[in-house]
Amino acid sequence: MRCFFDDAKKASRLPGITLTSRGTLNGEKVPMCGVPHHSSKSYVAKLIENGCKVAICEQVEDPQTPKGL
Repeated sequence: MRCFFDDAKKASRLPGITLTSRGTLNGEKVPMCGVPHHSSKSYVAKLIENGCKVAICEQVEDPQTPKGL
């Protein structure tokens, strides 16, 4: 599970989710947070319990050749 920008800042306020960054946009670091897929169920539950909406999607491109965020 990964979140970017303001979603990452908000999700990282929950215990156990660390705010980091990935890449840049307009010269600024892009805020990112995430958790391993095998433990995402409990984090998704925490997000929902705290009033967040959650959408889950599958990565379909080769992770070795990303074209951006």
